[in-house]
Amino acid sequence: MKDIRIITGKNVSPSKETVTALLTRQNADLKTAGISDIYERLLPKLNMRLLPKAAYCICSKKSILSSGRSKDDGLLLCAMLTVGSSVSRLIDRYAADNDLLTASVLNAMADSSLFAFEEQLHTAILQICRENGCGISCRLELPADLPLETQTAVYNAVDAGRTLGLSITNGRMLKPEKSMSLIFVLTKDMTQKNLAHDCRLCPDHNCPLRKNSGIMLTAELEKDASKTTIPCRKGSNLLETLRQHSISPSAECGGAGVCGKCGVRITNGFLPVTPEDAAFFSKKELEDGMRLACKAVLQEDLSVSVAKTEPSGFFALGNCDTDNPKRAASFPCQTDDCGIAIDIGTTTLAFSLLDYKSGSVIASHTAVNPQRTFGADVISRIQAANSGKSGLLEKCIKTGIFKGIRSLCSQHPKKRIRHIAIAANTVMLHLLRGYSCEGFCHYPFSPKSLSFEELPFEKVFAEPFPAALQPDVTLLPGISAFIGADITAGLYACGIPEENETALFLDLGTNGEMALKTKNGIFAASAAAGPAFEGGNIKWGTGSVEGAISHVEIHGEVLELQTIGQKPPAGICGTGVIETAAGLFLSGIIGASGNLAAPWIENGYPLAQTENGAWITFTQKDIREIQMAKAAIRAGIELLFLHSGITSENVSRVFLAGGFGYFLNPKKAAAIGILPPELALKTTAAGNSSLAGALLYLARRNKSPLQFLAEHTEEILLAKEEIFQDLYIKYMSFGE
Repeated sequence: MKDIRIITGKNVSPSKETVTALLTRQNADLKTAGISDIYERLLPKLNMRLLPKAAYCICSKKSILSSGRSKDDGLLLCAMLTVGSSVSRLIDRYAADNDLLTASVLNAMADSSLFAFEEQLHTAILQICRENGCGISCRLELPADLPLETQTAVYNAVDAGRTLGLSITNGRMLKPEKSMSLIFVLTKDMTQKNLAHDCRLCPDHNCPLRKNSGIMLTAELEKDASKTTIPCRKGSNLLETLRQHSISPSAECGGAGVCGKCGVRITNGFLPVTPEDAAFFSKKELEDGMRLACKAVLQEDLSVSVAKTEPSGFFALGNCDTDNPKRAASFPCQTDDCGIAIDIGTTTLAFSLLDYKSGSVIASHTAVNPQRTFGADVISRIQAANSGKSGLLEKCIKTGIFKGIRSLCSQHPKKRIRHIAIAANTVMLHLLRGYSCEGFCHYPFSPKSLSFEELPFEKVFAEPFPAALQPDVTLLPGISAFIGADITAGLYACGIPEENETALFLDLGTNGEMALKTKNGIFAASAAAGPAFEGGNIKWGTGSVEGAISHVEIHGEVLELQTIGQKPPAGICGTGVIETAAGLFLSGIIGASGNLAAPWIENGYPLAQTENGAWITFTQKDIREIQMAKAAIRAGIELLFLHSGITSENVSRVFLAGGFGYFLNPKKAAAIGILPPELALKTTAAGNSSLAGALLYLARRNKSPLQFLAEHTEEILLAKEEIFQDLYIKYMSFGE
C-alpha cells in the first residue's frame, strides 16, 4: 500500500514583503503604504480562514511522467499543498463587490501563505527521505517545469480528493485555486537537499521574488594545474561544497574544527578569521590567506588553493609475508585467470592481484582511503553518514576502489579477473554498500549485514567492470558491528582457527580490535582508541608520508630521529608518536601521570624543524591523546584475559596486525603500557592480515574457516563491563 503522508500547517503567515513584491510587479503605481494598511486589516480575516494541508508520497518516475520523458524507473516525491477553500471564497466575495484592490492584496497574501507552508513541509520531506535513504536533486513546480498534464498524475498519486478535499477540472486545474503541485527528484546521494526553488535556474529574470544568492567558488589543487569552478549558495560551508564536487581536503576530525588539517589558502576574495583559524595558523599564515575549510562560510565569490587529497609518498601496507597464500588455487582455472583481494581500511586501501595458476601475488596497489576527509575514525564516518552524507561516502570509496582496480589491470592487461574478495570493518562495508549506519548508534548495535555477500560486480558498484568479463564480488563476513570482516580475515590469515596455542591478535588502527584464542574459545573486543595511533588528533600528526618522523630515540639531551624516505621532517606518524612518548617517559621528561616537565609543558617538547623553520613539537594535549588511546587498548586486553580465565603469562604468541603494528617497536609499546611487558618478546608483526585473509580466501575458496570465526567468536562489549572504567583509569598512567 502506498505510503501517503499528510501534514497540516502551524502558524502559517504571509510575508508582507512578499505580498508587496507580488502586487507592485503587477502594478508599479501601487503605493506601498496603501498595501500595508490593507494587509494589516485583512490579516486577522485570513488567519481565521487558513487551513494549510499537504499530502505527499514517493512514486516511480514512470508512474508520474507518463509522457515518455522518463526512460528510467527512478523515484520522485510528489506533493500537493493547499490553504483551503475558505480563502478563495473570500477573495471571490471582494471581487464580486468590485473591491478589486482588496481582492488582489488578499490573493497575494494567500500565495505568500502557500509559499510559507511549503517551507514547513520541507522538514517532513527530509524525514521521509532519511527513512528511505535518499536525497533531493531538484524541485519541479507545475506547470512551470513540467506539462500541466502531469498534474493529474500527481493528484492521483497523493489521492488528493480524499486526503485534501481537492478536485481537478477537465483543464487539469486544481480547486480550490490556492493549491499547488510539486515534484522533487530523488537521488541516492543523501547529501543533496535541493528542496527550495533555485532562482539561479529560473528563466523569469524579472521575478520580484528573485534572490540573487548564488556565488561562484573556484578551487585550484596545489601542484596541479586543474581548476574547478563551482556555483553554490551564499552561506554554504566551504568544506561541504568542496566534498560535493570530489575535492576533499584532509579533515580528520570530520569537520569539527579541532584537527586543523583542512587548511586552504584564499587566492581571491575574502573569508573572515574564525577563532578556530586563529588557533591553528600563525599571524603570517592568516595574512597569507590560510583558513580552515570546515569553518568557512561562503559570502561572496571566492578562489581557494587546496592541498592535494592524497599526499605524495604516502606509505600504506600492502604486500607482506602473508600476502602469498603459498598454495595454488584448488579449483579449475585458466592460465590467465586472476583474483583481486581488497582491504578497505579506515585510513588506507590495499589491493593485491593473485595469479591463480601460480598462487602468487603478481601486482599490488595502495592508496589513502578518500573517505578520510569525513573524519579519521570510524565514529566520525558514522556521524557523517547519519547526517546525510552517506551518498558522498559511498561515492568516494567506490571511486577509490575503481582507481586501485584499474592500477592492477594496467599492470597486467591480459589477465582475466574472475573474482574479487573484500575485507573491511563493518562500517566500511556498510558505506560501500550504501547501507544505513543508524544501527551503529545505539545498543544493541544492529548492522544491516555481517554475512558473506556474493554479488555481481555491477550490483556492488552500479557500473560495469572495466573489462568484458564481469567478476563476482565477495564481501567477507564480520563478527559484530565493531569487529568486522577485517578481523575475521586477519584471524584466518594468522591460522587462529587451526592453532592449538594460546594467541593474542591485535589490530591497532583508528579502532583497536583484539581477539584472544584459548582452549576455552575465541574472545574478541573493540576499543574506541581514536586516531592517535595513526597521527590523528596529534598537533603535528600525519599519515605515513615522506618526511614523517617514524622513529625516535631520546638519550638524555641527545635526540635521534628517523623520517620516512629520509626526507626533511614534516610531521609525526603513528610509530613516531609512540616512540616519542616512550622516549620522553623513559628519560623522565614525562611523569607517570603523563605531565610534561616544566620547561616544555606550555609549548611542547621540540623534536625537529621543518624546511620552512617551524618547530615540530610534542605537546601536553598529544600526550593526553596517547594516554586515552593506550588505556582503552590495554583495558580491553585485560578484560579478554579475565573472560577467558587466563593471564598474560599463558599467551604463547601475539600477532600485531596492520600498518601501524608492522613497524611498531613492541618494547616501546610495552614501556608506555600498551602491552603487558611480558608480551613484548612474544610479539610478531602480522602485516596487513586483512588483505592476507582475503587473498587466502581467493586461493582456497573455502568459506568454512571464516564462517566458523564469525559465528564462534564471543564478543566482549567493553562499555557494558563495570570494571572497564576502573581498568581504563588505571592504564592512563605510564608504566602500568
